[in-house]
Amino acid sequence: MISRFAVKEEIESYPFQEVLKRLRALHHQYNLPDFHGINMDRYPWSAGMQSGSEIYASRLWEYPFAILEGQPGGKTCVDIGCGMSEFTIYLKEVSEELIGVDPDLFKAGTKGPGFGVSAEYLERTDLNVVTTTERLMTNCYDRVFCISVIEHLPRRGVAHLVREMTRILKPGGQLIMTVDVNIHYDMARPLSLIWESGLVPIGELDLRWPTKRFGKADDNNFSADVYGMVLEKPDEFIAEFYSDLNISGGIRQSEIPSIRHKSEKRVFKPLRLKRWFKAEYMGR
Repeated sequence: MISRFAVKEEIESYPFQEVLKRLRALHHQYNLPDFHGINMDRYPWSAGMQSGSEIYASRLWEYPFAILEGQPGGKTCVDIGCGMSEFTIYLKEVSEELIGVDPDLFKAGTKGPGFGVSAEYLERTDLNVVTTTERLMTNCYDRVFCISVIEHLPRRGVAHLVREMTRILKPGGQLIMTVDVNIHYDMARPLSLIWESGLVPIGELDLRWPTKRFGKADDNNFSADVYGMVLEKPDEFIAEFYSDLNISGGIRQSEIPSIRHKSEKRVFKPLRLKRWFKAEYMGR
């Protein structure tokens, strides 16, 4: 397993193409939105790669990456920010249990190409979609997928979502996540997401930027890339304090971000500001 950047050449590989055959079939079967115009604008390299209604071009890498690395077959799975996509339908086909999470539920039609989830779509696909992770059980799911969601959230909400995804994962479970990144400005920070999750990368963590850019950003003024991560929830316990002797009664590594968040909230505000100022401008 390798956490890595998306490249066009991998889309053309045999393993990716085998997964894409099924995804394309589902895309046409359920009459999902056609991204041809956006693909030609943002991912010109995708011209001629699809016939008929097109899957969003960056997903030609993201979905096979998530499926091949995550191996959802027979697993309990959650798809965060699922929208209306062939990926969620595929997960339902192969997994033991699939729950989609999307805060935007509406009656019918679309609010943008695949954004949100309509009641009509749920009836056609028989998918189970909820609006929040809050009622999902702790330490319950084998796999959590989060495909190109993080960069669309306000930064103050990102840490909360990442902690929630960690919470619902079983110890030993995996989070498979893709994010848009940019060499000119911040969209998402893969290493910060790992730090905020309390999870650990499985296999290699390849941070080398590809030679060529993968696509264009929304405003078309800058290029954009995609980074995919495979993270695992550690099962072992660790000591929380130096004086702790009984580590078996300690904490899991995955709990550290939540502990840090709660501890900071209890600190007197002037002290929090002092800590922030020192970290931002002075160092330790």
